[in-house]
Amino acid sequence: MPLFMLVYRIFYGPLLGIARIISFFNPKLRQGFKLRSGRKKPWLQFEASSQPLWFHCASGEFEYAKPVLREIKAQWPQQKILVTFFSPSVVNSLKSNPDVDFFCPLPWDKKSEFDQFIEHHNPKALLIARTDLWPNMIAACKSKKLPTLLFSKTVNTTKTGLSRWLERKLLKKLTAIFCVSNEDRSLLIKDLKNYKEVHAAGDTRYDQCLYRLQHGKTLKPLYNFYRPLFIAGSTWDKDEELLIPVIEELHNDMSFIIAPHEPTEKHLNKLTKQLDKLSLKYNFYSKTQSWDPEAILIVDQVGILADLYAWGQFSFVGGSMEKSVHSVMEPLAQGCLTFVGPFHKNNREAIHFQTVEVDGEAPVQVVTKSTELSDKLSSLSGRWGSLQKNNLQREVQKKAGASKIVVKWISNNTDINGPRL
Repeated sequence: MPLFMLVYRIFYGPLLGIARIISFFNPKLRQGFKLRSGRKKPWLQFEASSQPLWFHCASGEFEYAKPVLREIKAQWPQQKILVTFFSPSVVNSLKSNPDVDFFCPLPWDKKSEFDQFIEHHNPKALLIARTDLWPNMIAACKSKKLPTLLFSKTVNTTKTGLSRWLERKLLKKLTAIFCVSNEDRSLLIKDLKNYKEVHAAGDTRYDQCLYRLQHGKTLKPLYNFYRPLFIAGSTWDKDEELLIPVIEELHNDMSFIIAPHEPTEKHLNKLTKQLDKLSLKYNFYSKTQSWDPEAILIVDQVGILADLYAWGQFSFVGGSMEKSVHSVMEPLAQGCLTFVGPFHKNNREAIHFQTVEVDGEAPVQVVTKSTELSDKLSSLSGRWGSLQKNNLQREVQKKAGASKIVVKWISNNTDINGPRL
């Protein structure tokens, strides 16, 4: 047994015990322990020896797996899909997904648990979405000669010390790694040295994003006037401090939508008080059937923002004025020239699309002050229309196809069977 595995197994038990104590004060951690308790372990409640394809998605990483699952079921409808997760926050999404046959929390990272897990299910392969490698999980798969693939992998160059050393050890035990970009691939090959099975295969979340937009929700027929539209999505207080002076200056020439990240009564009241103070008119999406183009449309419900971006020419993505930007993929996929604040380095697309040029403009642009955003909007309002939107949409669509590459790997490395359509 490698020394690092011996040390890991010695310390894992006591650390798990400490986590159990902390769970008494942490509801999310407490729920994680509850999901893994009971007379019969939850990962043994599915039929034995069903030979599923096993996907592991820590939490929101399930978005990266969705298009792969859909592609598998389209080609092999009878193939069983098992999904494990770490964070309970993804449970509702798993429940509602028709391509998932069975899901359960990932067992605690103990050798005995994973030996039992693999023996019970007899999976054909393990596919890990983006991140969340566990030493005993990977070791058990390797000892059972189970093909393992990490897909949509990005390289975090800030990771150092013990965490980077441990990740390097685990990555070398995988059958293959599919990176998002050639840059990620080059960095990983340099870091892993003799490990050769690293490939640039793209980001499966593009496939999911484009699929969702093609199967979007029906919106109210509110935007029926011709003037530039700016959509501020997933905003927080700090974002709105930047945006409101811009709205005050430009609302006579441009229409505005604000979709707070959390449209709570408290947040909406604070936002409307600021608008009232400036005598700016506004409508709530849930309450209006006729939108005045000079009024700000406040989106007071969740789940429709990605579809709303189709109306706009410009967008601002929230979180970027304080902590970390939310997803810019949806407005870009809808053809919106997108603005972000300085806190956007957490988002790969926000960085990448600053280096891309569409009709002479970078699709993602950084602003730090209200005056900067106002000046850019005034300059661009006559130069970013339907033609430019379409060109940006085509640029984003070039990123599609990673899911098919993952499915081809599954076909080449497992005995997947059943009627293929």
